[in-house]
Amino acid sequence: TPLPVSASALLLDYFFTHTRLQAVEAKVMLNNLVALHYNQRLGFEHINSEHPDTYYRLMLSKEAFYSVFQKKLSLLQKVYGSEMEVILPEN
Repeated sequence: TPLPVSASALLLDYFFTHTRLQAVEAKVMLNNLVALHYNQRLGFEHINSEHPDTYYRLMLSKEAFYSVFQKKLSLLQKVYGSEMEVILPEN
């Protein structure tokens, strides 16, 4: 199902659009190949890890994200219209 990736893409789009973030990092345990492939589908790429025997260190730049997801985000906006928004809980 494309729902989890779509939800992640919308959240990343929100943060890249409404903050000054230029990149996002993630750490994935070496034995968690499902999480690794999931993050790679979002456009994350391997970067040097402080502990290469423990986890993968990944980075997603704003440019890489939009090069992967621009068409998909446009499709989601067509499906859900301008009412599509991310609502974050208040602290």
